[in-house]
This record gives sequence, C-alpha cells and structure tokens, in this order.
Amino acid sequence: MRNLAIALFGATVVVTIFIGLFLHSRLLGLLKAQQPSKWEQLGRPHLWRNSTISNSLAVVGFIWRHDARTVEIDRVCRSLRLVHMLHGFALSSLVILIFLIPPPRP
Repeated sequence: MRNLAIALFGATVVVTIFIGLFLHSRLLGLLKAQQPSKWEQLGRPHLWRNSTISNSLAVVGFIWRHDARTVEIDRVCRSLRLVHMLHGFALSSLVILIFLIPPPRP
C-alpha cells in the first residue's frame, strides 16, 4: 500500500511539473503579447533564458497577487495557483511517505 501511495504521489509531482511548465510558458507569452509594460516590469522573464531568481520571484508574486488585467491572463494565473498548491501537497505527501513513515516489516 505504501509503495502504491509513493508511486501515485510521485506521478502527481511529475505531472504537475509538466503542467506548470506549460502554464508558465503560456502566461509569459500572454504577458509579452498583451501587457508588454508589465512583462518589462517583471524583468522580461522567459521560461529558460533570462530566468534569474529575481525574475522568477517577481512572476510568482504576480501570479499570487491577482494582478492580471485580462480575463485570459487571470484564467492562466488561477490555474497556476491551483497547480502550485497541488504540487506542494503532492511533494509534501511524498516526502512524508518516504522519510517519516517507516516501511512495513515483513
């Protein structure tokens, strides 16, 4: 049972990583196209290049501040908030299962 739970939470972590990457890419593209001044203000973030810690923190702050001005960007931000919470829950559960709960004895 423990191994099944580890596999399930591990798969959830991997899936949320890929969904999060897709949504972040979508958000940055929308910001660049629809709100170039906000994109510049965030430090011209990109998913892979020009991805500094300060840019990443600025983008995460934008996502959690509810600062979007268009419906489409707001929808992506809401989805990203949900993915961030799901990812945090699955990762925390995985760590608890692996390190804090001992495996059953044979």
